[in-house]
Amino acid sequence: MAAYTHEYSHFPDALITLKHYKDVTDENAGIINTYRKYIRNGQYDSAAAYAKRNSDFFDSCLVGNDTLMTLQEEIRNTQILALKRCQSIRISDTEPEVIETGDVWIGGLHE
Repeated sequence: MAAYTHEYSHFPDALITLKHYKDVTDENAGIINTYRKYIRNGQYDSAAAYAKRNSDFFDSCLVGNDTLMTLQEEIRNTQILALKRCQSIRISDTEPEVIETGDVWIGGLHE
């Protein structure tokens, strides 16, 4: 069974963090347009510096790579949790190599 990862998320050891995004308005559209201008002109260092100076805006209004990586990790950890929560019943003469807590092994039926 795969192990949980916790680079971006602490689920299932902690609840998934809800994030609320603000709408982009005409008042702050200039920030996005300036950032896009830097990117269009190939000024990636300037774009990164500009994004860092305006990180409060970008973090509250736009979905970034950290958010996507967090979602991916939370989905993966949820899948692992779901697989672990299902109980397996194994009937065999030999003990299974891997058995999760709560699983049942019925063995030694043939003498």
